[in-house]
Amino acid sequence: MRGRPDTHIEGEGVMGTFTFATGFGLLAAGMTLLAILSTGFLLITRKIERDKKEEDQQKQWEKKIHGSK
Repeated sequence: MRGRPDTHIEGEGVMGTFTFATGFGLLAAGMTLLAILSTGFLLITRKIERDKKEEDQQKQWEKKIHGSK
């Protein structure tokens, strides 16, 4: 190929400086981040649903109390 020097150095792996160790490290970091974000999402959505349910129960109690007078 004209104009492009051969950058391959003998003895260097096909992956260069990216090894299986770095690959597994990135995979572990990604999975850890995914687990943290998923847990946060789950906790937030459950809290919203719980607050909504408590608000509905509060409205029912107020309706019973004010409706019986």
